[in-house]
Amino acid sequence: MNKIFSIFLDVLIGIIVIVILFVLYSLIQTKMLHKDCANFFGYTILQVSTGSMRDTLQEKDIIIVKILNKTQIENLNENDIILYKQDNALIVHRIVRIENSTIITKGDANNTEDKPIQKDIVIGKMVKVISKVGIWQKVFTTPKVYVSIIITISLFGITFLYDKGDGKRNAKEKN
Repeated sequence: MNKIFSIFLDVLIGIIVIVILFVLYSLIQTKMLHKDCANFFGYTILQVSTGSMRDTLQEKDIIIVKILNKTQIENLNENDIILYKQDNALIVHRIVRIENSTIITKGDANNTEDKPIQKDIVIGKMVKVISKVGIWQKVFTTPKVYVSIIITISLFGITFLYDKGDGKRNAKEKN
């Protein structure tokens, strides 16, 4: 039983270390190197913060965006969902039209098209959506949940570390 707890604890510590390294790497890239978004092997991970793409993306969804080079940007098509930076804001909208070096985008929930942008401000193309993350984020950022998790882990730890003994100690104490 102690071996199972030890393995569980090692896995938990490993996950925590990976998350900490992931956060530190992101902070170094965005704050110290002044990049628009962190680059993890050609991809970046972002959280949707507005409802402009509500039909496709909900607020607090997590999206994975492939960072594109100049050649890949030239291969974008209508209906691709792209990430670009405009007026110091990262925007994720759908391509409505491409006219030479200009792209016209629009949020799915918006009534009007965005101002035309140049292809050179496009950062990447959305490749994956991880939905319903906002619900889990809300759950795990609630103090009551933290306390419950800490108590549960503590009780599991006490249970696995508790040794009933083999009865020999009790026999010696009786003499």
